[in-house]
Amino acid sequence: MAFSQGRTWLAAANFHEGDLVVNYPWDGYPSLSQFVSGPSVAPDDVTLTYLAKAYASLNPAMLQGPFRDDGGVTNGAAWYPVYGSYQDWDYTTAGCIHFTIETSLVKAPPPSAIPSLWEQNRDALLALPLRAYEGVRGRVTDAASGAPLAATLYVRSAAGAAAPVPFYASRGHGFYARPLAPGRNYSLVATMAGYADAVAQITVPVGGGGVVRDFALVAKP
Repeated sequence: MAFSQGRTWLAAANFHEGDLVVNYPWDGYPSLSQFVSGPSVAPDDVTLTYLAKAYASLNPAMLQGPFRDDGGVTNGAAWYPVYGSYQDWDYTTAGCIHFTIETSLVKAPPPSAIPSLWEQNRDALLALPLRAYEGVRGRVTDAASGAPLAATLYVRSAAGAAAPVPFYASRGHGFYARPLAPGRNYSLVATMAGYADAVAQITVPVGGGGVVRDFALVAKP
């Protein structure tokens, strides 16, 4: 966890066995006292679903597995609620889009299965960081000096939706990146103590490439 918090991450995945599915946040409901069913929808649900399905689409076993009717993906809580999962922690605390990928119906496959598991997941694994990078990226700097700023950023939520999950620009370079589903408009906010907030309206194109949007924050008087 300290390793995750000490760096700026774009996207991540952890791997389990016991099923064939890409599991995306949230894994739990907002309150432990909620006895409900169905998905626990995160603010970035459209992007989470997009990236999860992009992964599963390149894994033939997932497309033919138990979750084939849902494109090989599931919302964590809709499957079964878990509280304190690594993917939810990483998403909320480190600002990292994170997935739990179940790679095998066999709970504990033998070492001899590793080559076939790699073949099943190779294309999806190599494509995930590329897809994740096709959202928005850029640098946050001080408008007067040009010095990099370790700002906090977030995508404004739609009216009535959950509060946005923040992500962060790197300390050394002020660089940030956020996966975003293509073909949509977003309102992106950069904020930092001592500076006026900056807002940008962006449209992520279909077909790759993403959007580059730099912020030059103005210090408050």
